Amino acid sequence: MTTLDHLWEHIHLYQSLQEIEDHVATRLHQQSINAVIVNPMTRDEQMIDTDEFITTRELRLMLYQDSRCPAWLKREIVWAELKRPN
Repeated sequence: MTTLDHLWEHIHLYQSLQEIEDHVATRLHQQSINAVIVNPMTRDEQMIDTDEFITTRELRLMLYQDSRCPAWLKREIVWAELKRPN
């Protein structure tokens, strides 16, 4: 089961984007994943530390675009991105 599948299966346990980002960080750490590839859709295979990846637009976009993403989480993602410094 992937980290995102695990997240969606237990989404009812979370109440904020911060809790979800913490969950993803914990799961990646448990799986000994130290870095991930960001933005694979553009074939830009830049590696990034998991600690940095947790709050990237790429992860938030993956969450937002998933059909299992509830409306409350979509709202939190939009607000988090609007508050992101340029």
